[in-house]
Order: sequence, then C-alpha cells, then structure tokens
Amino acid sequence: ALSAGASLTPSPVIATTSPSACSARTIASLCSGATRAKTRVSRIAARRAASSRVASAAPVITGDTKVMGRGEIDGMVINTCGIGFTPILVRDNGLSAGDRIIVTGSIAEHGLAVMAARHGIEFDGELLSDVAPLNGLIASVLDTGAITAMKDPTRGGVSSALHEMATKSGLSIVLRERDIPMTAAVRSVGELLGIDPLHVANEGKALIGVRADRAGEVLD
Repeated sequence: ALSAGASLTPSPVIATTSPSACSARTIASLCSGATRAKTRVSRIAARRAASSRVASAAPVITGDTKVMGRGEIDGMVINTCGIGFTPILVRDNGLSAGDRIIVTGSIAEHGLAVMAARHGIEFDGELLSDVAPLNGLIASVLDTGAITAMKDPTRGGVSSALHEMATKSGLSIVLRERDIPMTAAVRSVGELLGIDPLHVANEGKALIGVRADRAGEVLD
C-alpha cells in the first residue's frame, strides 16, 4: 500500500512506502516514472529558458515546479526567476515628504480579469490581464535622476504596495482616488463583486516615487 508523501515534486521520492507491502517491481516502477517526469521537466524548462532569452534578453537561472492533481490543471505549472543587473538601484523605501506617486497605467485589470473568467462573469466592455514586461519602461526613466522609490503592485494591489512603501520610508501617503487610472470594465466588475480595485493584483504596472518638481518630466 502507498500513502502520498508531503512532497509531490518529480523526484524518486514521490511516496512513502511500507517495505513489507511493496515489491521490488513496484519500487522500480515508481523510480522509472519519476525519471520520465524529470526528463519531461528538463525539456520544458529548456524550451521556456530559450523563449525567455529571445523575448527579453534575460536568462532564466532558477525556478520551481508544482505537480497538480489529476484533472485540476491539464499540464504543468512552472515558475521561473531571473536576476537583473542595473547601474541604478532604486528601492521601495526612498520616499521623501512632498514626493509624487506615478502609476504606469490603469490598475486592477489582471486580478479582476482572472476572477471574471474563473467565475464566468459577463459584463459590458472588455477586461484583459495587464501582464507585460516593465524593463523597457523603467529603463526609460531611470536616468532622469528624479526617481526616489519604486515598487510593483502585484499581490495586495496598489493599496498594499503603497502601504509598504510608506511604512519603510517612515511617511504617510495621501491618495486622490479620482486621479488613479481605472477602466470602466474594472469599475463595473469591482462593484459587481464588491471588491475595491485598489486591493486587486496587477501584473504589468509599477508605482514610481518621483521628486515633485520632476514629476512632469518623468510623465513625458
């Protein structure tokens, strides 16, 4: 008899076994299946690494795999991670009193698009995920010397990201909600679900702290 172990990663140790109840053939079969899974993972990882280098000139150096239960996801979910090098390092704790916050586009599209698709919500208008690379956009403003802090409003949304920036910088941030870019579709789905878009995840946006006298220059 086999009982599932805590880890379902594709390695030879994929289950806990009772030696007296497990034959040599069963053990060999388990190891053979794990080897095939590792081979498939290697092939997929190699293809994704090659496509990433072509897309953004950023080599994939590490990652993680999760094996889902049968029927949950028809395929493999792979998380990759890369390291970037920059001559200008901007942290999320450098805000000063009087700085302005610039958000690089309309917010909450990714999180609400995923929720709407998952729950089959129909509404007027188009709602698409904002997944996009940010390296080119950020590079275009870094050398202005006007950037004081920066953060991506992913998990927890704009509200969580700004709260963390303010806490780390030892300041408070005042938001003018009417000035925060938001599409009609986001407002509609947010109201329908009773969710504040400020708390919804984004995947292709950045929050940039800018010196007040240089905000116009960065926006241009």
